[in-house]
Formats: sequence, structure tokens, C-alpha cells
Amino acid sequence: MTLRRQVRDAVLTGAIALVGTAFAQTEPVLTGTFVQFDYQLATLGEDGWRAELERMRSVGFDTLIVQYSRYGEVSYFPTVAAIPGAPPAAATLPPNESIATLAWQAETPAKATHVRVVVTPSSKEWTMIPEVRVLDNGRNVVAGRGYALTPGPSGTYLDPNAATGGKLTDGSANFAWSDMVGWQLPAGEIVIDFDLGEPTAFDSVEVQFMRSDVSAVELPAAIAVSVSGDGAHYLSLGRPAGWHDGEAAGADMRTWDPIGELLAAAEGAGFRVWLGLALDPAYWEGKFDPNASSASNTALMLELERLYGASPALVGYYLPEEIDDRSFVTPVAHAAMTTYLAAMADAAHAQVGRPVMVAPYFGMRPDGEAYAAWWDATLAQADLDVIAMQDGVGTRRTTVEEGVPVYRALKAVTDAHGVALWSDLEVFEQTHGWPVDDLAWQATSARIATVRSQLELEAPYVAKFVAFAFPNHMSPRAGGAAAQLYQDYLEYLKELGR
Repeated sequence: MTLRRQVRDAVLTGAIALVGTAFAQTEPVLTGTFVQFDYQLATLGEDGWRAELERMRSVGFDTLIVQYSRYGEVSYFPTVAAIPGAPPAAATLPPNESIATLAWQAETPAKATHVRVVVTPSSKEWTMIPEVRVLDNGRNVVAGRGYALTPGPSGTYLDPNAATGGKLTDGSANFAWSDMVGWQLPAGEIVIDFDLGEPTAFDSVEVQFMRSDVSAVELPAAIAVSVSGDGAHYLSLGRPAGWHDGEAAGADMRTWDPIGELLAAAEGAGFRVWLGLALDPAYWEGKFDPNASSASNTALMLELERLYGASPALVGYYLPEEIDDRSFVTPVAHAAMTTYLAAMADAAHAQVGRPVMVAPYFGMRPDGEAYAAWWDATLAQADLDVIAMQDGVGTRRTTVEEGVPVYRALKAVTDAHGVALWSDLEVFEQTHGWPVDDLAWQATSARIATVRSQLELEAPYVAKFVAFAFPNHMSPRAGGAAAQLYQDYLEYLKELGR
């Protein structure tokens, strides 16, 4: 028996409890989920994950797939030991996936009727601000006050009540998109003007910023403060404040271990975890070097194995490159992707003895037969273990009815190659962004009727359903529409007698 077959039999039919050798789904139910770390999930902690996994377990989940262990320069594991090929950590900045406070201090206490805060962005995409404070001996003199913003905010991250007291002075600085004001690709400085009504003393200014490299939200270069008596002529005070080296940032980076906390909780809950490797954000721009990517990700896989390989919860690795049906169709592009997949599968099987998974997708008006033929040629050279095909329903690329022929055609190919076909089922409904509109991407939780249709129509062709993604769109912890979907899904399970 080959190593590939030994690995597949041990993990796919045993540890994950798939039914039968043909990888056939027996019931239309979700049994796992992707986890894409954001600030809230990355700081959930072991106890928080225990509670979240208990919610998942109550609806029959047993599998987690971590989307990335590293995205760009952001790592979700301790990075004290250097990883060959990894970019240097941004140790001089606050940790990624956080709310970071940039503080400006007056050289001497000041007094002014009008205070202007000027933000100098440096982000490639978004600058997001949840809160601004103008302080006098620790008292926020702009709490609840109105202000003017120049230029106006972007997309769906507006601030309609700014003039009378909006998001920036409401005292709330949650790591939540709805709590923030955002600017996309601002052409210059962002100006925040406060009219205090009368000369008011203050000695410092604090502006809080979101940092989320995975969402293309980066910290600004600096903030500056100026004052005016008439609101027309401003005088700069002191020097702009920027980010500095600090012990706090270094300490946060050293204790940062979201993956370790998740695995520890998963061990106690009996979950199986697939760890995603690294993805360079340039991949979304069409930049992909198969040899450099396989070398870097193999090194990362070995480092993750050193850190977490002893965990009984760890069962395999996930390759986060999402392969669509149109970007790799030329012979050169197809060969490059096949080279990468084959190298990673061989490294995983030979060097750590674990299976590998990918989660590709298809676009509008998919050609199932053509895509299946692409995968047939690919799997002849790349010994992948699981293909978790994104169904595209939540992003509105396709309907479930349009996607079924893709699953049908692909199942014949995966069966022939001994590869497990899963459904990466989208439990969200996109509300903004292409192809819905031109605004920034946003989504809400799907309706149970849609999820039921996805499950029932895709079930004949897949061995397992994993959601994208329970923590964001189906967990009671998230509240709102997510909590409603959870309750509706419980009722659905009752109908099935589970």
C-alpha cells in the first residue's frame, strides 16, 4: 500500500469518519467549518474557543479548517524562531488584527475653540477609524460632540451623524466594521475638525485605528494636531505623532498564538483541524511563483509541525490558494499551478505524513465538464487528498442549481483519482461588492431556505459539507442574523431526526 493510500485511509475514512470508500454523502448536513482569523477570533482565547466549539458540536460539527496560518506579513503563531523565506515581522507596530491607538502629546497644555486632527494615511487600500479623543487630564472633551470630515468617508463605512456626534465620539471602539468610519484609497490627508464652542483646554489627542492586513486595512503614517480661534486660520501644535518601537508591541507579538489556543480547545472537544499555510496577498493580483511558493510553504509546514505536530487535533494541511476555473487555463498557468500542488502534496505526504486539501471555486456560468477536465489533468500529477469545492451561492456568482453540474462532473474525476470531494458551502449572502454593486464587500448570514437547498442538491455528489463560515455567519456568539441561522438550522436538524 502506498503512503498516499495509507494517509488517505487513516485520515479520510477514520479520523474524519467518512462513510464508505466512494466518499458518498449520506445526509445533507454540515459537519465542519472554515475559520478565517480576524481580530475577534484571533483574540478569542482557549476558553472562548471551547465555548464556540461546543456550539458547533451541538449541531454536529467535527472539523475545522484554518484559512491561513500566515497572510502576507501576519502570522497567527509565535514567530520567535525564524522561518526560511518568511518576511520580517512588523515588530515596531502594534499586533495585526487589533485596534491600535496613536497618541499625540502637547509639549505644554493648550487651549483652543477649534481643534483639527490630521491623519496621514499609508494604507494600500483602507484607513478605518473607530474613535477620536481629545483629552484634558484624561477627560475626553469631545465625547459625544459633532465634527466635520474631509474628505467624506467611503463605501458603506459612512458616518451620517458626524455633525451632531457620530461614530468617532460615541465612546465605542469595537473591532467591528459597523462601528468604524472608513476611507478607501484617500488621495491625501484625512481631516477631522472639532468646534468646541469656547476656548477649551487639552493636553493630548488619541486616535484609534483598525489594523487588519488580511482585509487590506493598514495603519496611517502619523497624526498631527492644529488649533484655531475662528475655524479658518489654523496653527500647528508640536510635532506629528507616529508609530515607535515599544516593549508593549514586542510583548504582544511574543505571546500571540491564536492557532495554539484553537488547537488546545479542539483537542478537548474532539475536533479535527486542518491548518492553512501561507498566502501572499499578491496572489489576488495574479502574481504566483510555484517554486518560491512551494519552498516557502513547505518550510512553514515544517515549522507548524514543529510547533503543533504533537497535537492529536491536527490532521492535515490546507493550501489557501483558491483556484478558479478561468485564471489557470492556459498551458503555462496550468503547468505552474500543477507544479505547486504536486510539490506541496509530495512534501506533506513524505515529510510530515499528512494529507492536503484545497478549496477551489468556479465563476459565473460555469462549464462543469471543462473544469472537471482541468482537475483530471491536474490530479494525474498532484496527489491531493481533498477538494473542498466552494459552491459560490453566497457570493452570488452562481445559484445552487447552476453549481450542481460542476459537482456532478467533478465527482467522476475525484472518484477516479481516489480524492475526496467536499462542499465548501457558503452560509452567507453577499449584500455589497461585485457582482452585487460597486460598494465595499459586505455580507449577512444566509437564509435557512437557501442553505437547505444547497445541502439537498449538492449532497449526492460530496462526501462532507464544511461551512464558510460558522464563526462569522452562523454562531449565536455573533448575534443577529447569524444567531437566527443557528436556530433555524437546529430546527432543520430536528426535522431530519438528528
